[in-house]
This record gives sequence, structure tokens and C-alpha cells, in this order.
Amino acid sequence: MTTTMTSRRQDETKSSPSGAATRLKVDARVAGALPVASTALWQGGGRAPIAWAVSAHGGAGATTLAQMLAPVGDAADQWPAHDEYPLCVVVCRSTRTGLDAAQSAILQSKSGHTGRCEVLGVVIVADAPGKTPKSLAQRETVLEELTTVWRVPYLTGIRENDVGDLAEWKPHRGSESDDGSKRTRRRKSPVTEEVPAAVAAVGEEIFNAAFAVHQQAEKGNTP
Repeated sequence: MTTTMTSRRQDETKSSPSGAATRLKVDARVAGALPVASTALWQGGGRAPIAWAVSAHGGAGATTLAQMLAPVGDAADQWPAHDEYPLCVVVCRSTRTGLDAAQSAILQSKSGHTGRCEVLGVVIVADAPGKTPKSLAQRETVLEELTTVWRVPYLTGIRENDVGDLAEWKPHRGSESDDGSKRTRRRKSPVTEEVPAAVAAVGEEIFNAAFAVHQQAEKGNTP
């Protein structure tokens, strides 16, 4: 497959953790693909995100996912190639447009046009309740043949609240995780108090996948 390159550069505006807008230069990009940021997206203090949510298209849900998963940063529609941990999950809606956009992003990564970024998988966010239509399920199967796929079900509570008010999941180990699971089974809390179990499960798998990559990298750098 032949890939056409363009020399066009454009500026992207991204809000930093402090709320201030930061102008980001974007590298030359593959036509129709997501841009590669030419500077680090993480401008805040503290620990940098262990992975990034990259939006395959507008309204994919990457910002919401990053808000609910503490270790994940919001890369908007850019590849965070210059950040400390350039590991990414591509986020899309379960629509034809969304799934096709996610496939395009995965193929962009596999063709080597995402800078230093490594894609851990795709998060498909359900756009409606109920069973996935056959034509869309087939597209999801194609994605599963290309990469790891996680699914977030349709959650009414998320629609009814501001993103900033949503609860935040943080990774934990051992008995804390077990206790948290028991609490989730005993009562259903609002999304402003507790991250839905389905989202927390996706967050834990993303965190574990990213952590495994970091451990492997550290082993490779050990003399």
C-alpha cells in the first residue's frame, strides 16, 4: 500500500493540566491520518501518564476515558511521540465512522508514522445500548485481528454528568482490589462516586499492559 506524505504543518491547541492553552506544533503527517505532536503534551507536575488516550475521531470519548482513568492522559487527536511514556490506546465510538477511523489509526501506527508511539490497543465506546449490528460487529472483528480491543458499554450516567465530576479509577494491588470488587458487587454507586466496573476493568488491563511494556524496556536497558 502506497502512503502519500504531505509537507503541511499545522498548529494544535491543547489545554494543559492547569487549564492554560498550550500551542503545539504538529509534524508533517500522512494524508488523512492523525498528526504527530512535535513537543511533549504533558505540561503538568507530578507523575506523567503511563499511557495516552488518542481520539480516532471527534467525540470518540478519549477525554472522558482519560478523566476516569488516573494513569491515562488525554492526547486528543495527536500521537504523543515526545512524551516520557508514548504508549497509546486509540479510542473510538462503535459507529461505522468510528471503527473505520480506529482502523486507520492502527494502520498508521503499523506503517511507522506515529513517531515513538506504541499502540497497546483500541477502546471501543458503545454509542447506543443493545446488541451491536452485524455490519459493525464485522468491523470490530477486523480490529481484533490487528490489535487488542477493549469495550466500554453504553453508560447513561456518564451522559448525565459533566466530565470533570466523574469518579477517577486508580491502580491498586492485592486485597485492596479484591475489597473494591466486593464493594462494586454489593451496591451500584453513581458515576460521580465510583467508576463503573466495566470502565475500571478496562483501566486495569490498560495499566497492566503499559506496565509490562515499561518493565520489558527496563530489562532491555539493564547492562
